[in-house]
Amino acid sequence: MVVEAQLSGTPIVATALGGALDLIKDNQDGVLVPAVDPTAMTAAWERAFNDEVGRSRWIRNGLDGFQTFSPEAHCDQVEALYAGLMNRDGDRDSPERSQRRGRPTTPTRRTMRSISS
Repeated sequence: MVVEAQLSGTPIVATALGGALDLIKDNQDGVLVPAVDPTAMTAAWERAFNDEVGRSRWIRNGLDGFQTFSPEAHCDQVEALYAGLMNRDGDRDSPERSQRRGRPTTPTRRTMRSISS
């Protein structure tokens, strides 16, 4: 829900647990507070409502940072993972060469995009 909130232009105040630690840089694109600290949570929300400059910065940075989690970025990361695994095993065949040898090929960004279209 953090990503959806960022995309909708909502300032993020979250507990410093789990996925929020990967998605939010404290005081850059939101505020992280200790997990069981209602006083800190209240102070963070008051800051989000009252600090117009900070709130605008969090929203802008959150929208910019979303590019890291876009479908295109995910595709690039999966493709890099596959390429790294193939290189580690010494299999440097191109997809075309692998098909001629009867080997399965890994999807590339180009084939994944054509499938999803």
